[in-house]
Amino acid sequence: MCYNIKYTAKKIIDYATKRGLEIDPAQIPLDYYYANGFDHPKLPVVTTKDPSVIQMFDWGLIPYWTKNLQDAGQIRTRTLNAVGETAFEKASFKSSVARNRCLVLVDGFYEYHHHSSGKKIPYYISNKNGDPLTMGGIYSSWKNSETDSKIYTVSIVTVPGNTIMSKIHNNPAVLKRIGPRMPMILPEAISQSWLSEQESEEMVKSLMVIYPDDQLSYHTVGQLQGKNGLGNVEQASAHFAYEYDDLP
Repeated sequence: MCYNIKYTAKKIIDYATKRGLEIDPAQIPLDYYYANGFDHPKLPVVTTKDPSVIQMFDWGLIPYWTKNLQDAGQIRTRTLNAVGETAFEKASFKSSVARNRCLVLVDGFYEYHHHSSGKKIPYYISNKNGDPLTMGGIYSSWKNSETDSKIYTVSIVTVPGNTIMSKIHNNPAVLKRIGPRMPMILPEAISQSWLSEQESEEMVKSLMVIYPDDQLSYHTVGQLQGKNGLGNVEQASAHFAYEYDDLP
C-alpha cells in the first residue's frame, strides 16, 4: 500500500517548471521529508479538469455524497489508497476513478518490510533517475454543509507489487487479503492518458501499469515512527544499515 511519502518544494517546483505547469510556491508550506497519510497532509496533484496547474489536495478521499463532517472524518482514514482492480466497484471511488483522475507528485514513498525477527524495517523507494514519482490518483470535491466550504481530497491508486516491492511489502495481513501492493507509478508516456476525460472502465484499467523494478531505487532507512522515530526531518530518507543480512 502507500501510507507514507516524501515531497520537497524544490522538486515539485522543478517538475512544474520543466513542464510549463502553473504552481503557487506559497501553497507548499513546508517540505515533507516524511509524511504519514493518517495525518491527512496536503499532496501536490495535477487533475483531469485542470491539467496545467499543480494544486494541493488533502490526502484521504471524501466522496461527494458524504453527509457530514463526522462521517467525512471516518471515511477519509479508509480512503488513503484505492485498490485499482476494484475501484470501479466501490461506492467511495467509482465516480472519481471514472471522472476525476489525477497525478500525485512525490519525491518518493516509504514501505515497511516485516522481518522474520519480528521487527518492521522501513524502506525508502524513489525514482532511480532522481525525478519525482508520478503516481496515479483519484480525487473528489466535498462540500461541508456546516461551513459551506469545499474540500478537495485525493486517494492514491495501488496495483500489484513488482518483483522488488513484493519482497519489501510482505505484511502478512495484506498478503493474506490481497497480496503485495505498490502505488501505481505512471511513466511519462502514460501519465497524460491517465488525465484524459475518457470514462471507459476498460481504458482506465489498461493504464494501471506495474512500474518496472529497474526504474526504482530503494534502501533501508531509520525508524520513522514511535518514541525514537525520526519523523519529518531531512535525514528520514537517508540510508540506515540494519544488522540483518537477509533483507531485500
